[in-house]
Amino acid sequence: MNVADIAFEPLLPWPAIMALAVAGLLIFALAVWRRAPGSAGRALAFLTLLAALAGPNLRIEDRTPEKDVAVLLVDRSSSMTLRDRRAQSDAAAAAVEAAAVRSATLDLRTVIVPPAPDEDRNGTRMMQALTDAFAGVPRDRRAGAIMVTDGQVHDAPSADDAAARLAPVLAGAPLHALLVGEPDEGDRRVRIVAAPPFALVGSSAEITFVVEDEPYPGRRAPAAIDVFVDGVIRERLRVWPDRETTIAAPIDHAGQHAIEISVDAGPREVSLVNNKALANVAGVRDRLRVLMVSGQPHAGERVWRNLLKSDPAVDLVHFTILRPPEKLDFTPTRELALIPFPIQELFERKLHDFDLIIFDRYPRRDLIPPTYLANIVEFVRRGGALLEAADITFADPKTSLAESAIGAALPALPTGRVLDGAFRPKLSRYGERHPVTAPLASRSPDTWGRWHRQVDTTMTGGSVLMTGADDRPLLALARFGDGRVAQILSDQIWLWARGHEGGGPHGELMRRLAHWLMAEPELEETRLKATVIDDMLQLERFTVEDDASALVDVQMPDGSTAQATLARAEDGRATGAVPAPALGLYRATEGGRTALAMKGDPSGPEAQEIRADGLKLKPALAASAGAAWALHTGVPDLRMAKPGRAMHGRGWIGLRSNEAYSVTRAASEDLPPAWLALLLVTGGLFWGWLRERR
Repeated sequence: MNVADIAFEPLLPWPAIMALAVAGLLIFALAVWRRAPGSAGRALAFLTLLAALAGPNLRIEDRTPEKDVAVLLVDRSSSMTLRDRRAQSDAAAAAVEAAAVRSATLDLRTVIVPPAPDEDRNGTRMMQALTDAFAGVPRDRRAGAIMVTDGQVHDAPSADDAAARLAPVLAGAPLHALLVGEPDEGDRRVRIVAAPPFALVGSSAEITFVVEDEPYPGRRAPAAIDVFVDGVIRERLRVWPDRETTIAAPIDHAGQHAIEISVDAGPREVSLVNNKALANVAGVRDRLRVLMVSGQPHAGERVWRNLLKSDPAVDLVHFTILRPPEKLDFTPTRELALIPFPIQELFERKLHDFDLIIFDRYPRRDLIPPTYLANIVEFVRRGGALLEAADITFADPKTSLAESAIGAALPALPTGRVLDGAFRPKLSRYGERHPVTAPLASRSPDTWGRWHRQVDTTMTGGSVLMTGADDRPLLALARFGDGRVAQILSDQIWLWARGHEGGGPHGELMRRLAHWLMAEPELEETRLKATVIDDMLQLERFTVEDDASALVDVQMPDGSTAQATLARAEDGRATGAVPAPALGLYRATEGGRTALAMKGDPSGPEAQEIRADGLKLKPALAASAGAAWALHTGVPDLRMAKPGRAMHGRGWIGLRSNEAYSVTRAASEDLPPAWLALLLVTGGLFWGWLRERR
């Protein structure tokens, strides 16, 4: 398209030219008033000279029209996965793109705004995406922007700075919002206000939470709350919305406790994704109270004592029997020890104050009466822990603890033989998978030092984790009632502590064994673990059994369910995964076991604010003369409007028509040409001279 226009490039400043024009006009008026001959010719010469000083030139340009650029921002944040918002969004985006195709002057650029890596904490950042989309687009080609969103744009400007923030981006063009969702949506959510990171085992963790109901301030009613600890419901109550409530969650074991607070659905609930909140509280023991009774002094006794005393979390009460009661001399009993052995106090009155009882090479004697041994069995049955480190007295029916009431709790009973000779302890197939001993397999068991004595036993229950001479049981574990029992069927673990033939992992073995006896969840033989990684819920089932495959039921944050098939691995694990697109709490259950995983920050804006509304975008829309349009009423028409006109109306939204162009060729010519100006000036002066001569 060719376009011609006249431009001026004055040889003198415009004020000077104007002054000359005024002076010339006055002289010409005076000449006309005096009827001076030749004034017309001189006026022609003067006007020609003024025109030449103004420097007029004819410019001719070849212009190519440029399309106006508009940006269509499509929200793909986590809150857009609720209900049918994704379908609404796709339909609206397709309609806008189709309308743009029909316009010959519009270049629509679609930008998909995915969830940001920090979306759970900082929310949806669509204004930043808008700024990035217009980078490099000339200001005179920016036609405006359209957001397809639920309105939860957490970097939207406030009313005070909306105009200042949008001016450099939109350059006066409009911003419109097409809002997904349904009218009168409601949202009930639960939010944890305060939760301790840890609490003592045996105590309670105080969790403070609040239930929030939107947008029904006039329809208040108590909400039903369920409190789960490690997947087991512990409390049910009703609370009023917008009032902080504090509950006491029991902490009954060491390790992590998953405390879940669930609230029932509210009126016109848009989603259940934020109806659950999760607090992870670590259970810690104030002191691990250990009672150890050594049957006699021996080389390994100090190893046991040093190991237990080196841990500041262990409160150890240790008694060593220096002389058996049946040894006859005439020393009074009160002179056999610095303090008397408080049998009745330990094994009757204060027995349940201890967490773990260790019998270290203790033979059955009359020192501890059978009644008190029966008390120990009941202590274990009710949840206590017992560890026996056996020596040759365990093989003798006359002195073996297996012949007492304690024998009912022991998984390995003696055959009466003592196996002498060097052997190297090794992990059983079961022990290679068991959480207590599996980590030891990476320590090259073939290099462990040898032991030289072991009590031969027969297993009546429980599991064998380590074997010794002739592959006979060396380390056995078992559950008894609500408690746990461990047996080390040799008195020579101290050789590892002394570095005999390179030693072995005695310290780590004993620590892990003690933690298992204390029922820490991380050392359970069978457990289920759930973790959200890259929008996938990764599931792991740990087991020591050969068949580790399983079906796991998964409850999604919105209440829907899915099922995952876990594939068996060589190390006894079974793994699988299911998609986890939404923020919120995922619950995996299998065989009575439950694992919880939270995607994102449950207190963040993306999880807490899921109702579709345009309140956050209202200042930006007002500052740019744009409009908010609810898509449940349909998709508006798209029009191009002249600058200064309305940019939205009934049933339509508009983008600015800039009529921008680019110049491909430009040429200019002086007006008038130099030869013509010279001819006119000369001719005018000659004509005036002729008139005066007459």
